[in-house]
Amino acid sequence: ITETFAKGFAAMSFDTDYMREREQMKTSRTGVGTNISHGFISFGKGLFEGVTGIFTQPIKGAMEEGALGFFKGVGKGLAGLVVKPVAGTLDLAAGVMRETGEIAALAIHKGAAPEELVWNQ
Repeated sequence: ITETFAKGFAAMSFDTDYMREREQMKTSRTGVGTNISHGFISFGKGLFEGVTGIFTQPIKGAMEEGALGFFKGVGKGLAGLVVKPVAGTLDLAAGVMRETGEIAALAIHKGAAPEELVWNQ
């Protein structure tokens, strides 16, 4: 559910590059702990891109579509200021929950307690 909310919030940013980067990061998972690390990366990027988007989106829009693009970029930048940090926070929460689930599933598969798998690697 958290991932669905995060995806919905990311879509409200109207920033296709941001949405594509989020999806690429989610498909590049490997190893124990990557869900959490990707969650933290997404959280940091959400904060950073949310704040910098106020400036970069109008410039990008103006370069692509002129004056109309500038005003579209202002809208995208303002939307991203709220939406991207929220999406990043939800990605972090989803990463922690996904990692917890994977550790529990591994523990069940190996017949060990979850804390034994985490601390005895």
